[in-house]
Amino acid sequence: MEYKVGRLLGNKPKEGVLTAITAKLKDGDIIKLTSDIMDSVSLRAAVTIDGQGHTIHIEEGSAGLNLHHHCTIKNCHFLGETKTNAIISRKPGLVLTLENCTFSHKEEGDYSPSLYTAQPLKQLVTNEVVMDYGQINASSVIGTSFKLGNPQHKNYSYINTKAQDDSLIASELHLDKLEVVKTNIRGYGHIGELQSLESSVRPQGNTLTLDKYALSLALDSEYQLKQEVLTGLIVLGSLTINQVVTPEFSEQEQKRMLEQVKVFKVNTDNPNDKVLIGGTWSAGAKWLNQIWSGEVKFLNYTDVNTWWIAKDSISYAWENSSVKFREDFERQPVEPVVQVEEKPVNQSAEDKLEEMIGLEDVKKKVKTYVYTNIANKKRKEMGQPVTANSLHLIFGGSPGTGKTVVARLLADILYEHGISQTNKMVEVTVKDMIGQYLGQTSPKTHELIESARGGVLFIDEAYELIPENQNDTYKKEAITTLIADMENYRSDLIVIMAGYTAEMQTLMQSNPGLASRFINKIEFPDYTAEELIAIAELELKKQGQLLEEDAKQVLESFIIQEKQAGRVDGNGRWVRNILQFIGQARDMRIVMDGSIEQDDRAVSIIKECDVLEGSQAN
Repeated sequence: MEYKVGRLLGNKPKEGVLTAITAKLKDGDIIKLTSDIMDSVSLRAAVTIDGQGHTIHIEEGSAGLNLHHHCTIKNCHFLGETKTNAIISRKPGLVLTLENCTFSHKEEGDYSPSLYTAQPLKQLVTNEVVMDYGQINASSVIGTSFKLGNPQHKNYSYINTKAQDDSLIASELHLDKLEVVKTNIRGYGHIGELQSLESSVRPQGNTLTLDKYALSLALDSEYQLKQEVLTGLIVLGSLTINQVVTPEFSEQEQKRMLEQVKVFKVNTDNPNDKVLIGGTWSAGAKWLNQIWSGEVKFLNYTDVNTWWIAKDSISYAWENSSVKFREDFERQPVEPVVQVEEKPVNQSAEDKLEEMIGLEDVKKKVKTYVYTNIANKKRKEMGQPVTANSLHLIFGGSPGTGKTVVARLLADILYEHGISQTNKMVEVTVKDMIGQYLGQTSPKTHELIESARGGVLFIDEAYELIPENQNDTYKKEAITTLIADMENYRSDLIVIMAGYTAEMQTLMQSNPGLASRFINKIEFPDYTAEELIAIAELELKKQGQLLEEDAKQVLESFIIQEKQAGRVDGNGRWVRNILQFIGQARDMRIVMDGSIEQDDRAVSIIKECDVLEGSQAN
């Protein structure tokens, strides 16, 4: 289906037009913009957006497009405030195709990445794309033309991808033309033409071939790079440059070359990495090219500038070339290329729910609940009749399965879609509702309900409301007040009751008035061993803790063993408790053996012995 969205008259960006159609989008749909728009949405279908030359504006503190599925975007401009992302990939393995697109921010400064890959892309296609700042994790990057980077920004743009252990590895590149300034590239493959300034390439165990290479001062035409010495290209691995090309420099650029610039610095990670350079460089420079590490061969190459060679064991050779060398500086270690990974400026509650480990059926039912209410809201706005549906929910399941977290996210989701007036969630237990003396329960319960109006009232372990006997007037009074207020405030109150599944069924059976109002039920299953392991890894990552490989294997074996033996009491909560005990064991070890004073890293490294010791405290 094709949707046309935007303003028919006027120049002001139309707000919320993508949000209005998001819930009904299906794979293959096409969205065409008829004007500039302003929006922030989560796309969960494989769609094509044709901007038709218009601009998507992004408000401060938000992300324009949160991708959960493959997406093609063409003929579009993205314009953001300082702390905005134009596009965020929220699921791994997506294909993002960009055609004739530009990305920029309104203000200069240390703004957020236009493209932020929270989850690595399978492939990024860039056909005629200009992007001011990108943090790109993609298994492959292909396309006709890609210009990336901003000389003014404090951080470098980057292109690479991630392994399963979050280590950085090289992307496969097949680009006709790539222009980069202040950009770090981990990539192998082929680039037809590379123009660069103050950028690096690291093929990382593979070879990258450039048909043509040119240093481009035009990438910093406003002199925003403030370094004393600028380098065109830093080579950190095996690289073949078939033809170095000297561009036409203006008189001002020639002066800058003589004062501030050198073309190459070769400093490979592995001294045996091979670098082949051909072509001609004819622009004089004050700062000379350097070879710190690597096997360099010049083939059919001419250079007016001298190459400085590290004194010890550097291998260099030339064939049919005219190159001058000096061997008079000390070899230095490979310089680490600083790569700062920023976090997305915002994340919708739906995205946070989607990223929770496991709970696939829960996510599906929450979406069904939310999207039904979105559709009902739209029908009301259009004046159509709407069946009065109950908004109240039962969350059933064992402790530690995510019921409270999902309830909080649901409160945010309902507010984000305008279904509830606020995103507040008042969390109570039955003890908070019950009075000490006769006549106190109803006012206490009523006061709690009043405090949750406009949002969500979350009653944890709600099965405690089951009357103990026929004379249990306190709990009966609490239920009666709850039912009455749910009826009186049905337009601005949502109640979620949570607890063990069987006990919650018993509670519903104890009072027909409750059962008729809680028809929406979501079951939270216990986590599998694999999901518990994933939760442990995520928690450690959040805490900045690193498991040594032996420790990781022991922890995984322990979790699997305890799950199979039926000794996991508390699901995700149990995992967090285990990690706390392991951390305490590590802390005791590093204080007692003195390593806390000898190595700053000791406070964030967990060894096998820590896991063995900490797991025994369970």
